[in-house]
Amino acid sequence: MTARVRARFVAAPGSAIPGQEPRVSSGTDPVRSGVGGVTAKKRCPSCCKKKLRTEFHSDRCRKDGLDSRCKACRRAQRQREYAANPEKFRALARNYVPPPEVRKRRSERSSAYNKAHPEKYRVWKQKYDRANRPKKRAAQQRRRAETAYDAEWRRRSKGKIKAAMHRYYERHKPALLKKCKAKNKEGVAKLGGAYVRSLLTAHSPLTAKHIPSEVVELKRAQLKLRRQVKNLWHSQKTSKS
Repeated sequence: MTARVRARFVAAPGSAIPGQEPRVSSGTDPVRSGVGGVTAKKRCPSCCKKKLRTEFHSDRCRKDGLDSRCKACRRAQRQREYAANPEKFRALARNYVPPPEVRKRRSERSSAYNKAHPEKYRVWKQKYDRANRPKKRAAQQRRRAETAYDAEWRRRSKGKIKAAMHRYYERHKPALLKKCKAKNKEGVAKLGGAYVRSLLTAHSPLTAKHIPSEVVELKRAQLKLRRQVKNLWHSQKTSKS
């Protein structure tokens, strides 16, 4: 052990080592504790230079909240790794799926920017459509082919599908009936569209698809008025008794 290293263990806290400036504890270090704002500096071990705190990425796992290496050194490191194995990073980028909160945040930010800059968005959309027109046509043709294949398969397998649905119903009959009753009860309580349409088509040759939404709204308002009158009548009857 050299004399310089031995002095670090022997010297009292806060005392100076010969030939060096007095050491400051980590609790009061302006770089590690953040005192001094953007004017404070930190040494990068890669380039051996003292740089401002703004030249380092944030890292919550570290005591000072900053990355050990500066942004320039990290950028050079990533460039070297990518040059050594570019296919690995391309595969990672292709297979990367951001979490739902990140996708939601990106969508909200993109929508807000597009609303704030409609002209830029229109120009970008035109360029994007022209550049990806062959891809869009290929995707449309692929979807049409898949839809046609599904329709043909359903037509050929109509009996198999019906038999499979019947077997599923027989296996889960109690649970399905319970779920159906609960759904019907909820529709009656909330005056759902299916319940109102069933009342309108109960004594007529019409089907549910022939009932326009305006008629459904009128019938719903009528049912609400009837329920209010019924509740009022019950409240008066109970008050008299």
